Amino acid sequence: ESEVKKLINSVSWYHSIEINGIIPIDIRTSLQYQRWAAQNIPDDLSGKSVLDLGCADGFYSFLAESRGAKRVVAVDFIKWDGFDVAKKLLDSKVEHKILKVEDMDQLKEKFDVIFFFGVYYHLANPVDALQKIFLKVNERAFLAGHIIDSSEPLMCYYDEFEMHPNDDSNWWAASPSCITQIAKRVGFKDAKLVDRLYQREMLSFQSDEAKNSICRLGHIGVFEFTK
Repeated sequence: ESEVKKLINSVSWYHSIEINGIIPIDIRTSLQYQRWAAQNIPDDLSGKSVLDLGCADGFYSFLAESRGAKRVVAVDFIKWDGFDVAKKLLDSKVEHKILKVEDMDQLKEKFDVIFFFGVYYHLANPVDALQKIFLKVNERAFLAGHIIDSSEPLMCYYDEFEMHPNDDSNWWAASPSCITQIAKRVGFKDAKLVDRLYQREMLSFQSDEAKNSICRLGHIGVFEFTK
């Protein structure tokens, strides 16, 4: 147990992944939030192929494997330190590829299920990303991310460090109807908001400055798109 704990705490983590009852200390997202998002995806992924876009440390990739997925491919523009640690300790077969979302058409295969969590608002062109996802998915895709409280189909631009004081990579936040209407326009038969969460409930580990900046957006939404 001491060796596992030492290995887990030897790297910085994006996700909070519980392994053998041990949770990393240096994290950027909370386990509580991740479990909330995870409850909105199928409990049974038996026999499915899964693509996790923007996988970070692979929390949702390893979750899909634990729920029976026959093949899981985790993609991000870098390999986060925690991924290899988690893969080793979980004795996982999840594959990792270094690839930007914009270049996902380089993947030659299609997947039954695609996860797109915490990514769209980091992209200069999220519509293009949803078009590419539509072409790569067989059954359904799940998106999670910041949303603005509006019944109108709006997308708001955020300047560098405006959404988060320690992160200059954010571009947008959209209303639920904006996201669902775009998903339908690119080809999905159905698109819906399946759950939303008030963000302040999940930010206990963030600084007051980060809380105030992030919480101006209000909520995080989980969406499901089906073909």
